[in-house]
Amino acid sequence: MAETIVETIAAETIGIVAHDAGAANHIFAWLDTGLVPRSKVKFCLSGPADIIYRKTHPDFTNYSVAQVLIECDYLLSGTSWPVAFEYNIRHLAMEQGITTVAVLDHWTNYKPRFSQGGIERLPDSLWVVDIYAEALAQEYFPAIPIVLQPNHFLDQQKAAIAALDKNYALDKNYSHEHRVKNVLFVMEPVAETWDDTNVPGEIQALDYFLLNKQKLQDDSQLFEGQVNIVIKPHPSDSPGKYDQCLQSDELSTITVDETATLAELIAWSDMVVGCQTYALVVALAAGKQVVSALPKHAPPCVLPHNDIIHLRDY
Repeated sequence: MAETIVETIAAETIGIVAHDAGAANHIFAWLDTGLVPRSKVKFCLSGPADIIYRKTHPDFTNYSVAQVLIECDYLLSGTSWPVAFEYNIRHLAMEQGITTVAVLDHWTNYKPRFSQGGIERLPDSLWVVDIYAEALAQEYFPAIPIVLQPNHFLDQQKAAIAALDKNYALDKNYSHEHRVKNVLFVMEPVAETWDDTNVPGEIQALDYFLLNKQKLQDDSQLFEGQVNIVIKPHPSDSPGKYDQCLQSDELSTITVDETATLAELIAWSDMVVGCQTYALVVALAAGKQVVSALPKHAPPCVLPHNDIIHLRDY
């Protein structure tokens, strides 16, 4: 495994710009651990990133695009796609001679994250948090420095899950003698439909899992008795998006939880299912059984972790 390189930030004022949850979670974790000095930071957050940070820091100052760049000499940003929020602000920062660093939190759409209208604009350097992303970034962007930073977000999530009782349950009727098995389905905005319908990819994946979950019986005794399936919406999902998915019968119930944390729900679960969200990586690190429910007609899962079960292979 490659050595982790901790890059020292010598800037006086650091602008933090983020929209999507993925990179924002890593940046916020670096603030918590001091890798990024919070005392030097000015925020310009939107969308899920704003919602996430506001939960723990409700009184933080969220600057406008113009304000965050004033007297800023270092810009640390996410790499949302297809949202161009960070791309546009990085462009403005480049024009003002501000050093720009972008965080790659996943393993997909590397090129499109830095291109709008056919124009590619790359930051001064890229930060990644694992050797898989490091290798991909070096392949796609050989001309700029790629810095492998510690994955403090994953460390935080693992610690939070481990701190919870392994028998933790949101269901107050939970019984040690007759344990109901718990499945967490973590949603993500797929932004594709994969077929001729208008059904979002994440809904297609949930339907595919519900129709085919019994195929996992050889690898898991999970589906022999009663099963609780809880859907965790993505931070960018609108309230009530999955209400049409709720159902219940003698052997299973499907509910939506919009309030519990990811760590709480992973601790509660026996199996964690999704498409290719980073939450699956967190669950895998926590020792959970992890399933990608991407259907056969979808592109292959991009998560590079060998321990993930792929339902489409059954």
